[in-house]
Amino acid sequence: CTQLAQACDPVAIACVDHDPPEMYSCLCPEGYTGNGKTEGEGCIDIDECVLKTPQCGDAEYCFNTPGSYLCISTKILEGNFEPTWTPSNMPSKT
Repeated sequence: CTQLAQACDPVAIACVDHDPPEMYSCLCPEGYTGNGKTEGEGCIDIDECVLKTPQCGDAEYCFNTPGSYLCISTKILEGNFEPTWTPSNMPSKT
């Protein structure tokens, strides 16, 4: 793989040598699919929100991120979010 350093998608986490030396495979990280090769399909982000795999709550919106997802309160998105921390109960920075 050292001669083929450019052969794997920049997102790929590993290049694995096979025998013969021209044969190799690239591994995509969790949250991605594909063959990981720059000459192939590369590493493609899996949109967990479209696949309905996240366990977001009823009052949460699923937001896809590279290789993962976030569950965001619909109150934040509607602009009705009020912080629950006040100066008296704010966590310390220790």
